[in-house]
Amino acid sequence: MSKVDVIEREMEYTLETKTESVTFMMPMVFGKAYKTIGEYMENKKIECVSAPFVRYINVNWEEVNKMSKFMMFLKMFTYKWNMLIGFPLNEKAEGEGEITSGVIPKGKYLKAMHKGPYKKVGETYALLTEYIIENNIKIKNESMEIYTNDPRTTNKEDLETIVLIPFA
Repeated sequence: MSKVDVIEREMEYTLETKTESVTFMMPMVFGKAYKTIGEYMENKKIECVSAPFVRYINVNWEEVNKMSKFMMFLKMFTYKWNMLIGFPLNEKAEGEGEITSGVIPKGKYLKAMHKGPYKKVGETYALLTEYIIENNIKIKNESMEIYTNDPRTTNKEDLETIVLIPFA
């Protein structure tokens, strides 16, 4: 398990798409979004500067942290997460259709590296939650995951996901 770091990030431009999905459908939703945006960027000769991301927006952390494991399991099939899925850019680019121009905000973030299967990323969120509570940190209503390697070509045990939670 990873440790928690406090980092500062500069603002980054993005091309992204906004969507929602229940947990068990996310791999399909991510794949479709990355393919659509990637093809658009290739056609427009737009380069990304780092790994793709998902920003979970409008997260009610108090509610999420109070859920039992059973309730979390049930939510996998019913709760629709609001997400921004995209790629960071080094300069602003215009989107088209469902692809929009956006930004990842500048600011302070809690950071932890999750290594292993994505289905176990909740363990890293639990570590972050423990850190937040112990240090009385007021977090914002979102989180972000940055996928540093490709699940199509990487063994599940070797997958790496950077988990970020912005705070005030």
